[in-house]
This record gives sequence, C-alpha cells and structure tokens, in this order.
Amino acid sequence: MIRRMLASSLPLPLAYLYCYDTSSVACDESSLPGSLYVFGSNTAGQLSTATSRDTFLPSRSSLVPAGSVKLLSCSDQNTACALKSGLLVQSGKSLCGSGFINEYTFDNIKELSLGYRHGALIDGQGDVYTWGSNLTSQLGRPTEDWRGSDTPEKIQVPAVKFTKVSCGGNFSVGLSDDGSVYTWGSGRDGSLGSGSTGTVHSPLRLDPLLFDGNEIVDVACGRESTVVLTKSGILFSFGCSDFGKLGIGKVADRIVHTPTRISGVSNVVMIASGDYHASAVTREGRVFTWGKGNSGCLGVGSTQDAWAPVGK
Repeated sequence: MIRRMLASSLPLPLAYLYCYDTSSVACDESSLPGSLYVFGSNTAGQLSTATSRDTFLPSRSSLVPAGSVKLLSCSDQNTACALKSGLLVQSGKSLCGSGFINEYTFDNIKELSLGYRHGALIDGQGDVYTWGSNLTSQLGRPTEDWRGSDTPEKIQVPAVKFTKVSCGGNFSVGLSDDGSVYTWGSGRDGSLGSGSTGTVHSPLRLDPLLFDGNEIVDVACGRESTVVLTKSGILFSFGCSDFGKLGIGKVADRIVHTPTRISGVSNVVMIASGDYHASAVTREGRVFTWGKGNSGCLGVGSTQDAWAPVGK
C-alpha cells in the first residue's frame, strides 16, 4: 500500500532521487522535466516548501520553479538545487549554523554535492567552489579559515580542471579531467587516502600508483569513507571500515589509509555512498550493496551489516 501511494504521488521516470536520514527529494524527467518533489522531515526547512511542516507524500516544491532543476543534492538538514539557468538554490539549515534560503548564479553548474556540513560544486570552467563549515579544512582553502562561509568560494588549484566532486563528513574528494584524484580536509579516519592522518588545507593529488595505475572516472564519499570507480569497472575504497562500509571484508585495522581493491564485483558503471553504506551498479544491471544494514538500507532482506558487496 505504501509503495502504491508513493508511486502514484511521483511522476515517472525520475532523473534523480536522493534520500538522507529523514527526508527525500526527487527530480522529474517526464511530464515537466526538472521539477522538484519532496517528502519527509522539514524541521530545518530542507524541503524547500512554504511551510515548516513535514510532508508525508511527495509534493512539488513551491519555492523552486517547476521545470527548472538540473542537479540536486541533499544532506540531513539541507537541500541544494542547481537550476538550468545557472542559479544555485539552497534551503534548510545553514551549513555554518543559521537558517537560510540563499541563491547564487554560476556559469553552467556541472556537479553538485552536499556533505555533513559543507557543500561543493563544479562550474562550466572546471573550477570547484565550496561553502559551509571549515573546521577541518574540508573547504580546501589554503589558510586555516576554520569559520567557513555560506557563500561559495573558488578553490585555488592552478591548471587543474575538475569533472567530479564529492563531500564527506569532514573531507572532500575531487576528480580532475586527466583522471587524477584530489583529497582535502581531515585525514583522521583515513579519509584522504594518502596515508596521512593530518589535515590538508588545499587539494592534494593522490599518486596514481595507489590505484594500480587505473584511470579513475568517479568518486563517492560517505561520512568517513570513499569509493572510487575506475574506467575498467573495478572499485577501490579507503577510510573507516566500521560496519563494512569499505566493502573489503573485516580488517585488522579499522582505518584503511590508502586505496584498497574491492573484490567480488566487476564491470561497475555507477557508484553511490550513504553515510555508512555504499552501492554499485554493473554493466549487466546488477546492484551490489555493502556496509551498515540498519533499517534494511542494503535492500537484501536483512538488517545485518555486509562487509563485502552483496549482489541482487
């Protein structure tokens, strides 16, 4: 019954569907492409509606123009939409502490990601802009500006053009157009993948040999972990291995400081990471999940944690 109600309230097919903790957002690509639908908790105004009430069935956002959404991302109390006009619209709790709905205009936003308390985007020139908390230098700024800002500011990385960016809990990961992986922020949980546990204030390029020389095509960050996809369809991960969210089995040291190959899945074409679990889709259309299984979030009919990829 719940599944029927949800399906009847959402236009299909969908271009995007994001779920985080107690709220969800979806983007329509059928009757009116680029319309934003929201449901769940609205305690911080993260649903981009005219009221602060929770929404129990999907409804179109009244604050984001219908048919205008190009990209979207959400965190526990925030939603960000990149509109087709180049406008960045944010709603919910300020990533630096106060309530807000802010708008900024960019040249052709290509990528958008929200982390626990910070966000990042890539514009049409391949430059990365970050905003939010900077307590652990997750904004990639060259100085120890821990205060952060709700205004997106460009990261200074000379001669590097980015194609992907993903925000974790207190770190960020970027991918350049030559397939290089850059990390910055806190390395406490092995989040930087470089072997360092210190804090990195500006994007640091990882040695390609850490990925066995494979060309990298995508990155996806969880709260304390990162999954990396290669052009050949194999996966690497690094960070905190609690709950099995690295997908590499149980290891002696819960912190994995450098990229480690994920076994048991190949021909991967798509990856995604939640706070404490991750998923991958193969060329054959199979879905693999691993990590924390609470509330059935792995989709395998169990609430047990999975320390290695489980296919469906």
